[in-house]
Amino acid sequence: MATVADILNYAKGLANAHTGVDIDGAYGMQCVDLPNAISQKFFGHALWGNAINLLDSARGVGYSVFTSGYPRAGDVFVTRESTHNYGHTGLIIEDYHGNGVLKTIEQNYGGVGAAQYITRSFPSHAGGTIIGWFRFPTTGSGGAGGGSGQQVHIPDISYGGHSFSSGNLHTLLYYCVTRNILPGGAIAQLYLESNFGDSPVGRTDNNWSGMSGGAQTRPSGVVVTTGMPRPANEGGTYMHYANLNDFFNDWTYLISRQIYNVAGASNLEDYTRGLFRVGGAAYDYAAVGYGGYVSTMRSVYNGINANNNGILDEWNSLWKEGKLLSGLGNVEEIIVNSMSFLFNIKGDPNWNEGTMFFYNGAVNEIQPVHNMEELKYLQSCWKECTGRDLKSYGWTNQAPVYVRVFGTLNPDGSGTDGRVIKRIKELEKSLEEAL
Repeated sequence: MATVADILNYAKGLANAHTGVDIDGAYGMQCVDLPNAISQKFFGHALWGNAINLLDSARGVGYSVFTSGYPRAGDVFVTRESTHNYGHTGLIIEDYHGNGVLKTIEQNYGGVGAAQYITRSFPSHAGGTIIGWFRFPTTGSGGAGGGSGQQVHIPDISYGGHSFSSGNLHTLLYYCVTRNILPGGAIAQLYLESNFGDSPVGRTDNNWSGMSGGAQTRPSGVVVTTGMPRPANEGGTYMHYANLNDFFNDWTYLISRQIYNVAGASNLEDYTRGLFRVGGAAYDYAAVGYGGYVSTMRSVYNGINANNNGILDEWNSLWKEGKLLSGLGNVEEIIVNSMSFLFNIKGDPNWNEGTMFFYNGAVNEIQPVHNMEELKYLQSCWKECTGRDLKSYGWTNQAPVYVRVFGTLNPDGSGTDGRVIKRIKELEKSLEEAL
């Protein structure tokens, strides 16, 4: 698989030699021939149609397509022209930084068929407007975007003098995907809550949303201790999280569907609505109500997005396409922290030894795997998404490791059948008696 550098070097080689490519052998060196040649040469996909059709064509072969945000080096732009119906296209050779200037390599520009360097305005120019761009499934340090086998661009982001590190973003985005939460909505909300954790309770207790309470096991399965006191006029204490993985896990569980209702919302307005009764929440998230809160959320979202080259729009688009998790790249640490695995128990009639079970650490649930075909596809999907084999354990009633494991994890029974729920409760009781 090619890198962005491979694509850029190929196009620059054509432009530097004052030549071009006619990939389809029709009408000479047309603008559409350049991205089509790149697609065929490096990724094995022929693109159909004129330039105006490229977004649909790219989407059809699995490339990521964007109609908002900031394009990056290696992306292919598409314009709608006022003088004809064919559109125009070219390769972007530098990341766009919001300054209204886009640097490209294009064929069939200004009556010249050969590839040439162009500096154009973004998004509109004389006679046309850029309507979108698509991204090849590149790999390596030069890669960006989503899709199978490629890296999603996860840089540090900053806004208002506060930063959100790449490592912590990886963790949050993982939980956003597993709980079906709009990434840009979650990021904007965490800035509103604590300036990306840069608040006293955020720094002291890893509690970026200021959740209150004492030591307890949360419905998500996360164990918290008692944190710093709340303001004297409010009383009580904040919860202390051992690390940010625990916080992101618990917080996304809370807002998804436990008390609030943001899961599945595909835009910022619907995400924010899910924080209030009007959107199905059990309680209103803020006293200002939905109308007051959504305007602030939109302002913060736009500010973060503009300050970071349209990254929130990019992640939202990849999330909607189902490509964000598979492209996160270095998710091993996140997957380890969620501790998902297969297991089988022999010698205990309550756990049919002919049944394989899946423990999903992301949501703290156990689910029986009903047949070998289910098992095969589960293992295959896990491998493709994480790059790791799904760990499998075999336990017996002679060495009941599972009693201790599930007594500690205390998995939620909502994803299991009645037999497993019953056994979990029995395990908890036996563990208490043993102690």
